[in-house]
Amino acid sequence: MIVLTLEGAPSGPHGHAAMPSLIRLLTVAGVICGLVYVAMLALVTWVDPRPREMVVTVPPDRFIKQQR
Repeated sequence: MIVLTLEGAPSGPHGHAAMPSLIRLLTVAGVICGLVYVAMLALVTWVDPRPREMVVTVPPDRFIKQQR
């Protein structure tokens, strides 16, 4: 990894340019959200659902109201 810094720029403890924690957190969260969005967009675009018939048997005693 190559890190370029300007002369006189504030540097962190390891010699890298200082970056506030909030900006770093928001950047990482934004990148993760962007990747999730792209993955969902790819699924919507490329995957076609197959319609199929679904049958559920309901027992008749479920229709009878029970008196208390």
